[in-house]
Amino acid sequence: MKYVIGLDYGSDSCRAVVVDAISGAEMASAVKYYPRWMEGKYCVPTANQYRQHPLDYIEGGPLNKRREEISEWLDATNPDLSAFYKRGGKIIVTVGTMDNIASSGAQLDYYQSLINKMGQKKIDDFARLYVIPQASHGLSGKSYKMNGEGKSVIVRNIPRPNSDDKIDMLIFWVEKNQAPAKTLVVGENGRIDVKVQGKGYLLCSYPNYPRYIEGPTEQVSSYVSAAPVQVP
Repeated sequence: MKYVIGLDYGSDSCRAVVVDAISGAEMASAVKYYPRWMEGKYCVPTANQYRQHPLDYIEGGPLNKRREEISEWLDATNPDLSAFYKRGGKIIVTVGTMDNIASSGAQLDYYQSLINKMGQKKIDDFARLYVIPQASHGLSGKSYKMNGEGKSVIVRNIPRPNSDDKIDMLIFWVEKNQAPAKTLVVGENGRIDVKVQGKGYLLCSYPNYPRYIEGPTEQVSSYVSAAPVQVP
């Protein structure tokens, strides 16, 4: 059997769930309340303030050894993924630039460290990092009310890329050796395509980004996937 472990770090507790990856059935779950929340420290219930304290994660105790082991996996920043690459592993990551929970800057920095360590050509063989401008942690968002010239513009919804489409891309890459394009198109309904037409936005793999050229801002044909300018 294959299992997937999920962790949800909430405001006052952490929930763990084990799911059968084949059937989707929940096999087990557990909830651990943060010690300081239970003691009423660093929180104001009347103001709806329930927040974990950093020390909740690093203090000793019976689970400290296991905590350190898991931290080596979850907090790993090793830029050498050669072993993963040689085993045929594939990675597709999608981040929003307005994510205020998981730092998009930190994720971009890590991906850049992969490129610096392994080279762009090799990275392209097994990894993609798609970046959604103005998207939040849930990978959806809204455009800004003002353009680069300081003029007021209509605020547009930024749809979240369809999850099924993203899973299909990974499956096709792993099982059929069909690599996803480095520049995709996300339509108004969130469906992912490669045809540069209609309303939506370009989904570019880092380091490229969608650069506006001309035309209606809601049309994907008004943008091109551009590489960043190299500063001497």
